[in-house]
Amino acid sequence: MKIDRRSFVPLYVQLKNIVQRQIMSGELPPGVSLQSEPALGRTYGVSRITVRQALDELEAEGLIRREPGRGTFVATATSKRGLVMGLLFGGMSERTFGHRNDTSFGDLVGGAAAAASQRGALVHPIPLSDDDRLEVALATPTVTQLNGLLVRLARDFTEDVLQALDATGLPYVVIKRFLPPGRASCVYSDDTSGAEAATTHLLGLGHRRIALLLGPPEVGVWDERRLGYEHAHRKANTPVDPSLIASVGYPMDEASVEVTRDMLSWPDPPTAIFAGNDYMAIGVYRAIRELGREPGRDVPVVGYGGTLFATTMYPALTTVSSSGHDFGRVSAELLLDLITGVTHGPQQISVPWHLKVRQSTVWHLNAHSLDLATSINGVISAG
Repeated sequence: MKIDRRSFVPLYVQLKNIVQRQIMSGELPPGVSLQSEPALGRTYGVSRITVRQALDELEAEGLIRREPGRGTFVATATSKRGLVMGLLFGGMSERTFGHRNDTSFGDLVGGAAAAASQRGALVHPIPLSDDDRLEVALATPTVTQLNGLLVRLARDFTEDVLQALDATGLPYVVIKRFLPPGRASCVYSDDTSGAEAATTHLLGLGHRRIALLLGPPEVGVWDERRLGYEHAHRKANTPVDPSLIASVGYPMDEASVEVTRDMLSWPDPPTAIFAGNDYMAIGVYRAIRELGREPGRDVPVVGYGGTLFATTMYPALTTVSSSGHDFGRVSAELLLDLITGVTHGPQQISVPWHLKVRQSTVWHLNAHSLDLATSINGVISAG
């Protein structure tokens, strides 16, 4: 790794993180001598004052020891503190999703904490509000003292976002977003195959005019879900009507009401609706009822996300679900492996999805009588 003089992260913090990663990964094993301060300065192109600041931090954390007249060495004893992972999260406010919330993020935190605890590490939550700039948050002392970052942001992970994360010098894992292979580590669910399964379910029930509601593009998951919708239609030899695909704004639960109401008022309306997430499904239910109809009975609805409230909606919502606890656990395990050098380079891990078939699509049927199927990336089940 190199020092980036254009980065918002102070030079001494960048150097500290570089040496810290070398120690954690075993590249600099216990007892080995570090380069002298002048040599480190020449290697990384920084002043001796910057080197000294970085070494002071590493010594305070118990990662190195200084011996006057002999040099600086990697500590042979355990660090004075265990590994600390930051959990940077944001974009999941009422402005984005609406007034209904569930336990999925709490499950994710619980899974990460459980995995960290098993390895003597800690998880430090770092909220990012809708008004906070990512670069400012990443430059705070809280972040610069971490060993790595778990990142759960409800936004599109553009190259600018990834470069800001790279600039911290910390290993990081992006949660619930698929990233290009080799670019950065991520733990994701295959939204393309999940959306394909949801659409195939509706096609299998005889529907050929299926509306698809997608959210604002900056949330960053809609391309995969649209692709899965299109794949299912293609495999069923059913053309996609572009007019049946619509985007909604913020908050998504309320914004989906008007879009759904308009679609169902057409001369040739959709006969079923695939809501891009469970929050939109709330608005879809409301719009259907405002028109004097009943979700499930008159207009089948599928959601996405597997939120807790999906089971308490009436009728219970058919939805594509992934375990929040598994997302947290797998992400934390991967990050700890990256920090300690067990795993190298960007890694991608897929968490399976489950299509939970409920009354919102099988109003007139016994869900348990369905011919259940499995796929490579997920499981279709009644429940």
